[in-house]
Amino acid sequence: MPEPYILVLSGAGLLVALVAWLPLALRQLPLSLPIVCILIGAGLFSLPVIPDQRLHVVTGSAADVQHIMASHGLSQADCIISGLSFSTLEPEAATQIIDRSAQLLCPDGLFMAYQMRTAVRPLLEDRFGSVRAGYEWRNIPPCHLCWASEPNQPMAQ
Repeated sequence: MPEPYILVLSGAGLLVALVAWLPLALRQLPLSLPIVCILIGAGLFSLPVIPDQRLHVVTGSAADVQHIMASHGLSQADCIISGLSFSTLEPEAATQIIDRSAQLLCPDGLFMAYQMRTAVRPLLEDRFGSVRAGYEWRNIPPCHLCWASEPNQPMAQ
């Protein structure tokens, strides 16, 4: 039996991902894929917009991602997609979220962030062995993209 893939989505701005991109992606992903979506004020997103049993929408903070994953019986993520605005977070909170995300990723996992600013890139470069950056001008508004892999040992606990 193939290993399940685990995807974690966090941050404001996931309305577009949930409504537009996620249904397209779900058709392509393995049937075993549990998806945990962490949002502040998730009540809006708990409406049955996406009728898929793999999707778990949770009200909470990305800082609690380890506890949220554990409450769903999950210990590692294959991919974490974040729309958190790292440029507006307190530095300690941003560091904590990146560290906890790096701890949760499988050794060959991927952390992906879409941002309006580049504040997340230095945090990723400190904690991942490989970081790629891009810019998507076709998004409204255009956004910066970062893909990080090869998680290092976290700097802060």
